[in-house]
Amino acid sequence: MPTILGMIELVKHCPTPEATTQLAADIAPYLLPGDVIGLQGYLGAGKSHFARSLIRALGSKQKHMPSPTFTLIQTYDDTRMPVAHTDFYRLAAPDEADELNLEPFFKHGVAIVEWPENAEHVMPKDTLWIHLDDDGAGRRVTLKGEGWDKRFGLFATECRRASTEKGRMNFLEEITGKRGQLVTPVSEDASFRSYWRVRAEEGTRILMDAPPPIEDLPRFVELGKFLESIGVHSPHVYNVDAKKGYAMIEDMGKYTFFDAMAKGADMKTLYEKAVDVLIHIANNTRGPVPTLSRNDFLAGASVFTDWYMPITNGHATHTADRQQFRDIMGSFYETVMAVPHTTMLSDYHSQNLMLLGKPKDVTEGSSKPTTLENIADVGVLDFQDARVGPVTYDLASLLFDVRFDVPDDMHDELIDRLLDGLDEKIDRKKFMTAMNLFQIQNLLRIAGVFARLAFRDGKKHYLDYMPRLWAHYDKLIDRTPEAAPLVKFMNKKTCCSRELKAV
Repeated sequence: MPTILGMIELVKHCPTPEATTQLAADIAPYLLPGDVIGLQGYLGAGKSHFARSLIRALGSKQKHMPSPTFTLIQTYDDTRMPVAHTDFYRLAAPDEADELNLEPFFKHGVAIVEWPENAEHVMPKDTLWIHLDDDGAGRRVTLKGEGWDKRFGLFATECRRASTEKGRMNFLEEITGKRGQLVTPVSEDASFRSYWRVRAEEGTRILMDAPPPIEDLPRFVELGKFLESIGVHSPHVYNVDAKKGYAMIEDMGKYTFFDAMAKGADMKTLYEKAVDVLIHIANNTRGPVPTLSRNDFLAGASVFTDWYMPITNGHATHTADRQQFRDIMGSFYETVMAVPHTTMLSDYHSQNLMLLGKPKDVTEGSSKPTTLENIADVGVLDFQDARVGPVTYDLASLLFDVRFDVPDDMHDELIDRLLDGLDEKIDRKKFMTAMNLFQIQNLLRIAGVFARLAFRDGKKHYLDYMPRLWAHYDKLIDRTPEAAPLVKFMNKKTCCSRELKAV
């Protein structure tokens, strides 16, 4: 997969029309609102066939798809996203493309453009260029685009490092000089990462398999070093091959907070420790990560309109509805950000917190006041998506866990514990409004993520969490009058159902 002038290039050989159709089907699940695809090639190269295959793979059931050669544009909304199929072949002048009103699709849908070279000035910098040609034994399809390397890795196995036993064993041999070591699986998560326990002379360690370019191992290593530097126990990295995506890291044992509670550990004591970690992070220097921007906030929220709503409605979210939703969420942003900031770990919940001890040792009343000693037995995992942002976010992730309920009285105690421990003080009412609005946004984002995991990736078990997710959402909505515009939007008949069923 060479890089040409900043663009990632992928070449596929499609010996039959069916193979071309399959390539389009492979790409479609990873298209996002705002994607623009430029189809190039000589007359009869198969551009229209590829475009129609892509539209069908996005969900359209239309049997007849007319060519846009004469109308210049055909639109579809029985797809996961609004789609505009355009053809610039008959443009008399490049500026005629400006009159096609493609902006809504460039922002909220997918635009598929044949003969884009006839009005190249309208094509965005991050266009996915697809060139079709005859290679004598079928079609040669060349894909290239700036910033597409990760997505190429998602739909084309040759663009990512394979996750294999041989690769892991080779890494182990490189760092230890020994062959045939015992390696047992530990866990996988919603990402492409996997974890393997290795028996070494020093004790057990964890081999982290994070295949690039899909996973960003250098970011994990950098953030882990930062957390260690401020006294937070993240997995120590002993060896790393950033290019290949392997790391040997500290084994933090087998008890997540979730597992420890199932074994009898006291929830209140564990959660006090978890809050103390947040206090300690907030009262320290910020991490080497960007600040949560308005675009970040809106992109997270839009996963709901781009995945959950299309699945429940059976058609693309209308561009006007998607814009209205983003406007509402945008109106929350200033309030959400108007609290003290911290290094948000962004995935802070009971299954990403490790108890570095035995569950039977965590009994009610054993928690100490906020000190480094109290957080020494807490291990923190999965912080790759960290941002500098509101101190409310990670606490809300703890309190509104979709796996189980945290008692209401414990909510108040943990919120007070955080507020009392922060160096930078804030009014409780202001804090609560900011936290509730951010968690409302986060719950809708999670609903979209679960829909994507279930229907794109086949991980149906995430749908089991939806009833509790909506229960949390209802509770927060009832407490937050500032969310009234969202309530009105969600009550629209054109919005969505809460029935998200596996297919």
